[in-house]
Amino acid sequence: MRLLALFVTCMLAVQMSFAQDIPGTNVVDSVEAKYSKVTVMEADFTQTIKSQLGEDNKRGKVTIKRPAMMHWSFSEGAQLFVTNGERMWIYNKLDNQVIQYDDVSKTRSTSDSLLQSLDDLQSLFTITVKPEQNGDFVLDMAPKGEATSFKQLLLTVNKEYVVKQLVITDAFDTVTKMQFNNVKLNGSVQDSIFEFTAPDGASVINAGGL
Repeated sequence: MRLLALFVTCMLAVQMSFAQDIPGTNVVDSVEAKYSKVTVMEADFTQTIKSQLGEDNKRGKVTIKRPAMMHWSFSEGAQLFVTNGERMWIYNKLDNQVIQYDDVSKTRSTSDSLLQSLDDLQSLFTITVKPEQNGDFVLDMAPKGEATSFKQLLLTVNKEYVVKQLVITDAFDTVTKMQFNNVKLNGSVQDSIFEFTAPDGASVINAGGL
């Protein structure tokens, strides 16, 4: 369940629009301009979750394709998240178990992919662009609305405005840090990787809509 919560939280966080009301507009404009031309993002990632229960670390690979397709593959534990924008699958190889959500399309307005928000930084967050750090820019974003699942989002981009890191603090003060490496934009990706067929003998749990 923690893994599912993380996935949904990341989707919610990166889909939200950002508002710029202090100096730093040029950085936000540049991020928007760059990602308005991006349809695919591929990267290696490391994930650290710190909560009252302790610390959990994972790594893997992610592929995101517009409009709402994602493929997250975790190395440790052989866990997999796949969504084609309509249906989502969560697979745990160790348990040979699949959790299937038949309809995630209703969440699109607030939970599409990272790419869906980076070219449309608008009105839901107050953003502070922190001073340049080793050539990187950090966007400190606080949600303006009350109906949010997190308190703060820190987005780090390099001098070419490529995403390097995403840090999410949720309503329970759980901190999720996603570090992205070997980022590749606009590569050739087949839609078939965003589909999933349960392996033979796997236990399939149909969880309905999300």
